[in-house]
Amino acid sequence: MARYYRHRCSHTSLYKPWKSGPDVPCGDLCSACKEARIGEIIEFARHGKAPASGISHNARDRTAEAGVSVYEIVKGEIQYCGWWFSIAERPLYRGKGEVVGWGSDGEPLVSIIECGRVEARP
Repeated sequence: MARYYRHRCSHTSLYKPWKSGPDVPCGDLCSACKEARIGEIIEFARHGKAPASGISHNARDRTAEAGVSVYEIVKGEIQYCGWWFSIAERPLYRGKGEVVGWGSDGEPLVSIIECGRVEARP
């Protein structure tokens, strides 16, 4: 039976719907690990100014999300996930926030504690 191997938390789960074939690497956290991180304070990066409402809008699903969509910074590196390519052209902001949930692309949703724009380098 095939499994997802999760690189970020090391947990495995069944690979559905086929349940057969090669094991599949997955860079995301499992649902138990995501739930355990709610309330954690993280350093983040965000491309584009955070919405004043403190709630991101998921353009693909046309729904509101539980907080502001960001990318976590781990050991100085931005942990991109999902479809981020064109978003990276927007101005970069960095800050700290409390994890309140997870977005549809697996990115953390935060309540912002502090956030500031990173000046472009020549």
